[in-house]
Amino acid sequence: MTGKDLMRRLRKLARERGTDFRHDPSHGAGSHGRIYWGTAFTTLQDAKRDIPKGTLNRMLKDLGLTLDDIA
Repeated sequence: MTGKDLMRRLRKLARERGTDFRHDPSHGAGSHGRIYWGTAFTTLQDAKRDIPKGTLNRMLKDLGLTLDDIA
């Protein structure tokens, strides 16, 4: 899954759950940006590249979500 895929799925889930979602690409160095989910946040390394499985799990944990939530 790429960063863009993750953001698309999170945006859809946020609409379904009535949760605030936003992506701030300027908050980070280089290609890094920040994803906000309600009051939680995590760092997205590069929206164009595939996210390694362990990194994806950690990002979802930071946001209080699971793989089942975005499936």
